[in-house]
Amino acid sequence: MGNHIHILISAATTENVKRCVQQTLRDSSNKMIRKLESFLDTQFASQAQSLLQTFAKHSNGKARYAVWKEQTRGIPIYTSTVFYTQLDYIHNNPVRAQLH
Repeated sequence: MGNHIHILISAATTENVKRCVQQTLRDSSNKMIRKLESFLDTQFASQAQSLLQTFAKHSNGKARYAVWKEQTRGIPIYTSTVFYTQLDYIHNNPVRAQLH
């Protein structure tokens, strides 16, 4: 999808899922920002600067940039039926959006 991602996470507790999501968002954001900053002295400088400006515009608090929305949505999966329903949705979502 162009503006969001879907992931399935398995963990022993809800708190572990939350920590996994937080760490994944933080680490991926940091890596994206570092990569974009490394492009500032290249032929891709204008595109990198544009993205960095967008991320800066959406930041708040102490953060210099905001790559991800603060709000994430989780759907607890307690049965195999719900798991396979969500898995099918994740697989079919890009097809429905004609991104295939």
